[in-house]
Amino acid sequence: MISNRGLIRVVLGVRRRAGWDEKTRLIVGCGTVALIYHDRVNQHPKLGIKILGYVADSPQTKVMPFLGELSDLRSVLRDHQIDGVVVTLPLTDPRMESVINECELHGVPVELTLDNLSSKLVHSRGVHGLGVPRLTLSQASQEPFAVELKRVTDIVLSGAALVLFSPVFLVIAIAIKLDDGGPVLFAQTRVGQFGRMFKIHKFRSMGLDAEKMRHQLLHLNEMSGTVFKISDDPRVTRNWALVTQIQLR
Repeated sequence: MISNRGLIRVVLGVRRRAGWDEKTRLIVGCGTVALIYHDRVNQHPKLGIKILGYVADSPQTKVMPFLGELSDLRSVLRDHQIDGVVVTLPLTDPRMESVINECELHGVPVELTLDNLSSKLVHSRGVHGLGVPRLTLSQASQEPFAVELKRVTDIVLSGAALVLFSPVFLVIAIAIKLDDGGPVLFAQTRVGQFGRMFKIHKFRSMGLDAEKMRHQLLHLNEMSGTVFKISDDPRVTRNWALVTQIQLR
């Protein structure tokens, strides 16, 4: 199957370079994105895309034919054999809806280029309910399957790691307890996703009076803002200092 698909791609690439099986495109708008799209199409003739021209408020470039103003879109679609329309207008352009409706009226597929605002739709998901269709925009992918898969993976891998490294954890816990007799674990409240607060627990690597000594060591802080860090922190336990020395060696 791989060989078959590879052979088909090669054959189609050769034929399309010769002008066979071309798909025509009309560009709406003539900004930077439109010119980039035009250049990329010319650099990849094997895709078989032929740009007939563009429509815009006025003639702005000579690299491709000017077919009319935006108000002439209906006549342009009627007078030319167009297989697809590439809209390079900003998503917030008030004429966007009328352009899409006109293309749908003629049965022509529409491609929307992504600007700084519309590119956020890449990680969006549709929300249905309350009778109001909505899009949820997020900085990360919100695919339900992907989110659930990550959660299951976190639980399974974490559980397996706890069992596998339990002997090591036991040794670490004993070493911390024998060092100064204090608690083995250190609890701290941190900020999680969407600003929610949660409590973490980790093996204690600093002395019992570490928080009190922090105010006395502010002048040694190597970070800015609310972050506090000292390369050679005098508050660390003897065990952690020994581990650090071994790592340096």
